[in-house]
Amino acid sequence: MIVLCYHKINDRVNDWNHITVTPDTFMKQMEFVMNHYDVVTTAYAYESEHTVSISFDDGYEDSVTNILPLLEKLRIPATFFISTQRLGSDEEDWCNELSRRIMRGGQEKTNIEIGEEKISTLSVEDRKKANIQIFNYLKGLDNKRRDDWMHFIREWAGASSDEPRKEFRMLGFEQLKLLSESELVTIGAHTVNHPSLACLDYNDQEYEIKDSINAIKKITGKAVEQFAYPFGGTKDYNQDTFQILKQNGILRAFSTWNKRILSDINYEIPRICVTECSMQNFIYKIKHPFSC
Repeated sequence: MIVLCYHKINDRVNDWNHITVTPDTFMKQMEFVMNHYDVVTTAYAYESEHTVSISFDDGYEDSVTNILPLLEKLRIPATFFISTQRLGSDEEDWCNELSRRIMRGGQEKTNIEIGEEKISTLSVEDRKKANIQIFNYLKGLDNKRRDDWMHFIREWAGASSDEPRKEFRMLGFEQLKLLSESELVTIGAHTVNHPSLACLDYNDQEYEIKDSINAIKKITGKAVEQFAYPFGGTKDYNQDTFQILKQNGILRAFSTWNKRILSDINYEIPRICVTECSMQNFIYKIKHPFSC
């Protein structure tokens, strides 16, 4: 089974993290998939490269406004992995808020100091590089230290970056419930705060996993049996993560690591991340899923 990992289907407006695929591109990709593969749910047995599953991470509002109508039009199933902290809020998750603050804020400032390093923010290209560099730094921190840095970055950016982007709004509670009621949709968990789980101690990992599962259960009234690791690399989870997932009823967990041979296939199911790209690039990815 080949599992595709998307985030957002929307117009590509101010998408500095490159996680948005346009509806037109998505439809063309799905038409190719449907013409060449069997489309199955992510609960399908991981045994054949002639089947494809579709998944979406984070839980953006366009899951209901844009993606669900496309799924219903095509009659294809998909799994949505939901981070729960910002559900029902206009605020963006920390990854997207960071890029908004760096790209829009502190326009009169030429650098930002992270640790002992001064990172240039003089030009647009400098800010794009700063966004990536600071993201990689914050990703390696626990929740408390990352939140402290985000507070610093908000102060550095100032009021000019205070307005969240509507295109990056997360699902509301009723919207998540509506999404879960579709016969085509499976809802999985994706932590509370979208951290790299391996950077957390056991208790913090347990909170991130258990509380996200329970929040989704409370909203949807349904069991949660699947999970996707935030960021999804092999350094973003560990043996503690596996243990906590199993203790909390998770039967399958998905990475973004696309190697064929892994230590525990049910808890390291590989996925191919899809961004806006040419059809040639997409076809290569799906036909050579384990080439990287």
